[in-house]
Amino acid sequence: MTYIIDHEGPRKFVVYEMDGRNRVAIEEFKTAHSAKKFVKFKGGNIEQADITPKKRKRKFEDVPVMVEHCGKNTVSLWKQAQSTNSRKKAIRTMCLMCVGGVTKEVRLCPSVDCPLHKFRLTG
Repeated sequence: MTYIIDHEGPRKFVVYEMDGRNRVAIEEFKTAHSAKKFVKFKGGNIEQADITPKKRKRKFEDVPVMVEHCGKNTVSLWKQAQSTNSRKKAIRTMCLMCVGGVTKEVRLCPSVDCPLHKFRLTG
């Protein structure tokens, strides 16, 4: 029997059984690994596997106005934080936006009530 594993969304892998040109959904799984194990257990082979999650390209044309007013350094840091999902860079960007884009002011920040205050230098 021939099977196809298709990635159809976040944590959704569907195993289809090929019936001529038609395909019939058999089972849904949360991981590609468990879907492959299922096919192996059934004794079939995988004809085509489109199991790699599709990565979305991010667009940075829509930089928030608040970030643009803080200068080029803050804009580039904001883009890096968005593209890498780095917590350290995101915290640093928020601190820079708060103090107006001046790097020295982040170290001298007097706002101890801010939830990010203890993370402003370490990330």
